[in-house]
Amino acid sequence: MGSRATLQILTTGYSDAMKMVTLRLPDTLHAELKELSEQENRSLHGEIVYCLKRAVASEKQTSLNNKELNDAEGQRSQTNR
Repeated sequence: MGSRATLQILTTGYSDAMKMVTLRLPDTLHAELKELSEQENRSLHGEIVYCLKRAVASEKQTSLNNKELNDAEGQRSQTNR
């Protein structure tokens, strides 16, 4: 098993509520995130939160697109009967 970096980060949303999360990362991912954070002038925590927000938004959009596609296909199949 490879070595892993362990980080403790505080996650924040748009309110004052915060959750503490312990996150274990492969060393390579930790190094990539650290490099990105330095390039973007963000803390490592800020970079992780930024990446997670983008990933969640992307997943939500993909899910919405898939639902719309499935709904459209369902409507087409009903009209072809």
